[in-house]
Amino acid sequence: QSVQTIQESDSSDDKSVSKIPFRRKQLFILILLAYGNFWVAACVSLQAPFFPKEAESKGATPTQYGLVFGIYELMIAITSPLFGKMIASVSPVLLCEIGLFVSGFSTVLFGVLDNLPVGTPFIAMCFVVRIVEGVSAAAFMTASYVIMAKEFSDRIATTFSLLETCFGLGLILGPTLGGAFYQLG
Repeated sequence: QSVQTIQESDSSDDKSVSKIPFRRKQLFILILLAYGNFWVAACVSLQAPFFPKEAESKGATPTQYGLVFGIYELMIAITSPLFGKMIASVSPVLLCEIGLFVSGFSTVLFGVLDNLPVGTPFIAMCFVVRIVEGVSAAAFMTASYVIMAKEFSDRIATTFSLLETCFGLGLILGPTLGGAFYQLG
């Protein structure tokens, strides 16, 4: 019954505000957060086409490089609630900026791990970089959802779905870009 009340409330709110255009500041925030979500997703998924082959050439087993992929999501699951608690005492904008910067830096760092020696050093650093990347993505995403809820309190469903759409598009484009860049050398 409470879910039905929320749905009715949400749908009636959407009808009353759907004709009101976004303010300039809101549009700017929406574009920036959508852009950030797109690239966070693209960066996390771009190594899918080539990493297994590279990892095997460095002596990693399928279980090991599978865990390298999975540790990213595990870190998001573990640290998102922590960032949710921190958000009351830390600026969401600062958390968003730091999350994006560290995520981008760790993506670049992941790209040069092929210079490490075969075996344990390579796989260990892959884990470390993916852990850092997952924590930073959790910081960015948690902060972006808080910013969206604050700035778009009258259109939460619409703006959250837009962020998720951009994240999904990034997951689609990431492997394509990764494969293309890998093929170029």
